[in-house]
Amino acid sequence: MGVLKWGEPDFKIDLVKHADPMYSDQWHLNNTGGSIDGKALVSDIDANAPEAWAITTGNSNIVVAVIDGGVESHEDMRSLLPGYTPDGNGDGSPSSDGWHGQSVAGLIGAQHNNIGVKGISPDVGIFSVNILTNNTTNADVADGITWAVNQGADVLSNSWGFPSCTRNVASITAAFTDAATNGRGGLGCIILIASGNRFHSCVVYPANLNNVTAVGAISGDGKRNMYSNYGSALDIVAPSDDDWRYGSEGEFYSTHGLRTIDREGSKGLTNDDYCDWIL
Repeated sequence: MGVLKWGEPDFKIDLVKHADPMYSDQWHLNNTGGSIDGKALVSDIDANAPEAWAITTGNSNIVVAVIDGGVESHEDMRSLLPGYTPDGNGDGSPSSDGWHGQSVAGLIGAQHNNIGVKGISPDVGIFSVNILTNNTTNADVADGITWAVNQGADVLSNSWGFPSCTRNVASITAAFTDAATNGRGGLGCIILIASGNRFHSCVVYPANLNNVTAVGAISGDGKRNMYSNYGSALDIVAPSDDDWRYGSEGEFYSTHGLRTIDREGSKGLTNDDYCDWIL
Protein backbone atom coordinates (compact mmCIF):
# COMPACT_ATOMS: atom_id res chain seq x y z
CA MET A 1 0.00 0.00 0.00
CA GLY A 2 1.24 3.50 -0.89
CA VAL A 3 4.01 2.27 -3.25
CA LEU A 4 2.28 2.59 -6.64
CA LYS A 5 1.99 6.19 -7.83
CA TRP A 6 0.65 5.59 -11.34
CA GLY A 7 0.32 2.98 -14.03
CA GLU A 8 -0.35 3.03 -17.76
CA PRO A 9 0.43 0.98 -20.90
CA ASP A 10 3.94 1.74 -22.19
CA PHE A 11 3.03 2.31 -25.84
CA LYS A 12 5.59 3.41 -28.40
CA ILE A 13 4.93 6.95 -29.59
CA ASP A 14 6.29 9.24 -32.27
CA LEU A 15 7.59 12.52 -30.86
CA VAL A 16 7.82 15.64 -33.01
CA LYS A 17 10.79 17.97 -32.53
CA HIS A 18 10.00 21.68 -32.50
CA ALA A 19 13.48 23.07 -32.86
CA ASP A 20 14.13 24.08 -36.50
CA PRO A 21 17.39 22.11 -36.21
CA MET A 22 19.16 23.91 -39.06
CA TYR A 23 18.48 27.37 -37.64
CA SER A 24 21.75 27.50 -35.71
CA ASP A 25 23.55 27.34 -39.09
CA GLN A 26 21.36 29.99 -40.73
CA TRP A 27 23.96 32.71 -40.23
CA HIS A 28 22.18 34.95 -42.71
CA LEU A 29 19.36 35.38 -40.20
CA ASN A 30 21.42 35.81 -37.03
CA ASN A 31 25.21 35.89 -37.38
CA THR A 32 26.98 35.61 -34.02
CA GLY A 33 30.46 35.03 -35.42
CA GLY A 34 32.48 31.83 -35.35
CA SER A 35 32.74 29.93 -38.61
CA ILE A 36 30.73 27.78 -40.99
CA ASP A 37 31.82 25.54 -43.85
CA GLY A 38 35.41 26.14 -42.75
CA LYS A 39 35.29 29.92 -43.26
CA ALA A 40 35.10 32.69 -40.70
CA LEU A 41 31.94 34.65 -40.01
CA VAL A 42 31.87 38.27 -38.86
CA SER A 43 29.26 38.91 -36.21
CA ASP A 44 26.12 40.81 -37.25
CA ILE A 45 26.61 40.40 -41.01
CA ASP A 46 23.02 39.21 -41.30
CA ALA A 47 19.40 40.21 -41.89
CA ASN A 48 18.68 41.01 -38.22
CA ALA A 49 15.88 38.47 -38.34
CA PRO A 50 15.31 38.04 -34.58
CA GLU A 51 14.97 41.81 -34.24
CA ALA A 52 12.43 41.84 -37.07
CA TRP A 53 10.50 38.88 -35.62
CA ALA A 54 10.07 40.81 -32.38
CA ILE A 55 7.93 43.19 -34.46
CA THR A 56 6.28 40.85 -36.97
CA THR A 57 6.64 37.55 -38.81
CA GLY A 58 4.43 38.84 -41.59
CA ASN A 59 0.78 38.13 -42.20
CA SER A 60 -1.31 36.38 -44.81
CA ASN A 61 -2.50 39.69 -46.26
CA ILE A 62 1.01 40.23 -47.65
CA VAL A 63 1.66 38.13 -50.75
CA VAL A 64 5.03 37.37 -52.32
CA ALA A 65 5.33 36.16 -55.90
CA VAL A 66 8.42 33.99 -56.39
CA ILE A 67 9.14 34.55 -60.08
CA ASP A 68 11.68 31.84 -60.69
CA GLY A 69 11.86 28.19 -61.67
CA GLY A 70 8.77 26.98 -59.83
CA VAL A 71 7.69 26.16 -56.28
CA GLU A 72 5.76 23.18 -54.92
CA SER A 73 4.47 22.03 -51.53
CA HIS A 74 6.97 21.19 -48.77
CA GLU A 75 6.71 19.89 -45.22
CA ASP A 76 8.28 23.07 -43.81
CA MET A 77 6.03 25.57 -45.61
CA ARG A 78 2.41 26.60 -45.30
CA SER A 79 0.14 25.89 -48.25
CA LEU A 80 1.03 27.80 -51.41
CA LEU A 81 -1.43 30.06 -53.16
CA PRO A 82 -2.32 29.05 -56.74
CA GLY A 83 0.56 29.74 -59.13
CA TYR A 84 1.15 30.15 -62.84
CA THR A 85 3.47 28.98 -65.61
CA PRO A 86 3.13 31.28 -68.66
CA ASP A 87 4.59 28.67 -70.99
CA GLY A 88 1.72 26.22 -71.38
CA ASN A 89 -0.64 27.88 -68.89
CA GLY A 90 0.62 25.71 -66.02
CA ASP A 91 0.27 26.06 -62.26
CA GLY A 92 3.74 27.30 -61.31
CA SER A 93 5.16 23.89 -60.39
CA PRO A 94 8.87 23.29 -61.00
CA SER A 95 10.11 21.64 -64.16
CA SER A 96 11.91 18.31 -63.78
CA ASP A 97 15.24 20.06 -63.16
CA GLY A 98 13.82 23.08 -61.31
CA TRP A 99 14.99 23.60 -57.74
CA HIS A 100 16.05 27.21 -57.31
CA GLY A 101 12.58 28.69 -56.85
CA GLN A 102 11.83 26.12 -54.15
CA SER A 103 14.92 27.15 -52.18
CA VAL A 104 14.11 30.84 -52.57
CA ALA A 105 10.59 30.23 -51.27
CA GLY A 106 12.06 28.50 -48.22
CA LEU A 107 14.25 31.49 -47.43
CA ILE A 108 11.13 33.62 -47.52
CA GLY A 109 8.48 31.49 -45.90
CA ALA A 110 9.74 28.35 -44.14
CA GLN A 111 7.75 27.85 -40.95
CA HIS A 112 9.09 28.40 -37.43
CA ASN A 113 9.30 26.10 -34.42
CA ASN A 114 8.74 22.87 -36.26
CA ILE A 115 11.35 21.15 -38.44
CA GLY A 116 14.14 22.08 -40.81
CA VAL A 117 14.81 25.79 -41.17
CA LYS A 118 13.30 29.21 -40.50
CA GLY A 119 12.11 31.61 -43.19
CA ILE A 120 12.42 35.37 -42.86
CA SER A 121 8.64 35.88 -42.97
CA PRO A 122 6.75 32.63 -42.36
CA ASP A 123 3.28 34.15 -42.20
CA VAL A 124 3.12 35.77 -45.63
CA GLY A 125 1.30 34.20 -48.56
CA ILE A 126 3.46 32.84 -51.39
CA PHE A 127 2.73 31.80 -54.93
CA SER A 128 4.96 30.66 -57.76
CA VAL A 129 5.38 32.05 -61.26
CA ASN A 130 7.58 29.62 -63.19
CA ILE A 131 9.33 31.50 -66.01
CA LEU A 132 12.32 29.15 -66.32
CA THR A 133 10.89 26.46 -68.57
CA ASN A 134 12.70 25.45 -71.75
CA ASN A 135 10.24 27.23 -74.06
CA THR A 136 9.64 30.45 -72.13
CA THR A 137 9.70 33.56 -74.35
CA ASN A 138 10.16 37.23 -73.51
CA ALA A 139 6.41 37.66 -73.85
CA ASP A 140 5.88 34.81 -71.37
CA VAL A 141 8.11 36.52 -68.82
CA ALA A 142 6.17 39.77 -69.19
CA ASP A 143 2.92 37.80 -68.93
CA GLY A 144 4.10 36.16 -65.70
CA ILE A 145 4.96 39.50 -64.13
CA THR A 146 1.59 40.96 -65.10
CA TRP A 147 -0.22 37.86 -63.83
CA ALA A 148 1.50 38.20 -60.46
CA VAL A 149 0.45 41.86 -60.17
CA ASN A 150 -3.13 41.04 -61.15
CA GLN A 151 -3.22 38.30 -58.50
CA GLY A 152 -2.45 40.88 -55.83
CA ALA A 153 1.24 40.27 -55.22
CA ASP A 154 2.79 42.89 -52.96
CA VAL A 155 6.40 41.76 -53.45
CA LEU A 156 7.98 40.34 -56.63
CA SER A 157 11.04 38.20 -55.93
CA ASN A 158 13.23 37.76 -59.04
CA SER A 159 16.43 35.70 -58.90
CA TRP A 160 17.01 35.81 -62.64
CA GLY A 161 18.21 38.15 -65.35
CA PHE A 162 19.69 38.42 -68.81
CA PRO A 163 23.44 37.94 -69.35
CA SER A 164 23.79 41.58 -70.37
CA CYS A 165 24.00 44.96 -68.69
CA THR A 166 22.72 46.81 -71.75
CA ARG A 167 19.80 44.61 -72.84
CA ASN A 168 16.29 46.01 -72.70
CA VAL A 169 13.20 43.99 -73.59
CA ALA A 170 10.29 46.38 -74.12
CA SER A 171 7.54 43.99 -72.96
CA ILE A 172 9.38 43.04 -69.76
CA THR A 173 10.32 46.63 -68.96
CA ALA A 174 6.70 47.67 -69.48
CA ALA A 175 5.48 44.88 -67.19
CA PHE A 176 7.83 45.96 -64.38
CA THR A 177 6.88 49.61 -64.91
CA ASP A 178 3.22 48.72 -64.54
CA ALA A 179 4.00 46.68 -61.41
CA ALA A 180 5.96 49.55 -59.88
CA THR A 181 3.25 52.07 -60.74
CA ASN A 182 -0.08 50.27 -60.44
CA GLY A 183 0.63 47.20 -58.34
CA ARG A 184 -0.28 46.86 -54.67
CA GLY A 185 -3.49 48.79 -55.12
CA GLY A 186 -1.74 51.73 -56.74
CA LEU A 187 1.07 51.92 -54.18
CA GLY A 188 3.43 50.01 -56.45
CA CYS A 189 4.85 46.55 -55.90
CA ILE A 190 8.16 46.07 -54.15
CA ILE A 191 10.33 44.55 -56.91
CA LEU A 192 13.56 42.80 -55.93
CA ILE A 193 15.87 41.54 -58.69
CA ALA A 194 19.27 39.87 -58.44
CA SER A 195 22.14 42.02 -59.72
CA GLY A 196 23.61 39.05 -61.58
CA ASN A 197 26.00 36.14 -61.07
CA ARG A 198 28.24 36.97 -64.03
CA PHE A 199 31.38 38.29 -62.27
CA HIS A 200 30.80 41.68 -63.94
CA SER A 201 31.29 45.23 -62.69
CA CYS A 202 27.83 46.19 -63.87
CA VAL A 203 24.27 45.25 -62.91
CA VAL A 204 22.47 43.08 -65.46
CA TYR A 205 19.05 43.74 -66.99
CA PRO A 206 16.37 43.94 -65.63
CA ALA A 207 17.91 44.63 -62.20
CA ASN A 208 19.35 47.86 -63.62
CA LEU A 209 15.91 49.38 -64.22
CA ASN A 210 15.25 52.54 -62.23
CA ASN A 211 11.96 51.35 -60.72
CA VAL A 212 13.24 48.07 -59.20
CA THR A 213 15.63 47.22 -56.37
CA ALA A 214 18.87 45.58 -57.52
CA VAL A 215 20.17 43.13 -54.92
CA GLY A 216 23.80 42.03 -54.78
CA ALA A 217 25.40 39.39 -52.57
CA ILE A 218 27.74 39.49 -49.58
CA SER A 219 29.24 36.62 -47.63
CA GLY A 220 29.24 35.99 -43.91
CA ASP A 221 32.50 37.88 -43.46
CA GLY A 222 31.03 41.05 -44.94
CA LYS A 223 32.83 40.91 -48.29
CA ARG A 224 31.28 41.14 -51.73
CA ASN A 225 30.74 37.67 -53.11
CA MET A 226 33.18 36.91 -55.90
CA TYR A 227 30.48 36.17 -58.47
CA SER A 228 28.02 38.94 -57.62
CA ASN A 229 27.62 41.79 -60.12
CA TYR A 230 28.09 45.30 -58.83
CA GLY A 231 28.13 48.88 -60.10
CA SER A 232 26.29 52.18 -59.91
CA ALA A 233 22.87 50.53 -60.40
CA LEU A 234 23.26 48.33 -57.31
CA ASP A 235 20.82 49.29 -54.53
CA ILE A 236 21.42 46.88 -51.64
CA VAL A 237 23.28 43.69 -50.78
CA ALA A 238 22.05 40.63 -48.92
CA PRO A 239 23.69 37.48 -47.48
CA SER A 240 24.43 34.67 -49.93
CA ASP A 241 27.06 32.03 -50.72
CA ASP A 242 30.66 33.16 -50.52
CA ASP A 243 32.04 31.14 -53.42
CA TRP A 244 30.88 28.54 -55.90
CA ARG A 245 32.38 26.39 -58.61
CA TYR A 246 31.83 23.18 -60.50
CA GLY A 247 34.15 20.23 -59.95
CA SER A 248 35.80 18.12 -62.63
CA GLU A 249 32.82 15.76 -62.78
CA GLY A 250 30.16 18.47 -62.75
CA GLU A 251 29.61 18.42 -59.00
CA PHE A 252 28.77 21.75 -57.35
CA TYR A 253 30.72 23.26 -54.47
CA SER A 254 29.90 26.28 -52.35
CA THR A 255 30.78 27.76 -48.97
CA HIS A 256 28.95 29.92 -46.45
CA GLY A 257 25.77 28.52 -47.96
CA LEU A 258 22.31 29.58 -46.90
CA ARG A 259 20.36 26.73 -45.31
CA THR A 260 16.91 26.39 -46.82
CA ILE A 261 14.41 23.88 -48.18
CA ASP A 262 14.92 21.64 -51.20
CA ARG A 263 12.37 19.82 -53.31
CA GLU A 264 11.27 16.75 -51.40
CA GLY A 265 12.53 13.26 -52.19
CA SER A 266 14.39 12.34 -55.34
CA LYS A 267 13.27 15.54 -57.12
CA GLY A 268 15.64 17.66 -55.06
CA LEU A 269 19.36 18.27 -55.01
CA THR A 270 19.71 16.35 -51.76
CA ASN A 271 18.10 13.32 -50.17
CA ASP A 272 16.85 14.98 -46.99
CA ASP A 273 14.47 17.65 -48.37
CA TYR A 274 16.79 20.50 -47.35
CA CYS A 275 19.98 21.98 -48.77
CA ASP A 276 22.86 23.83 -47.18
CA TRP A 277 23.60 26.32 -49.94
CA ILE A 278 21.87 28.59 -52.35
CA LEU A 279 22.97 31.56 -54.49
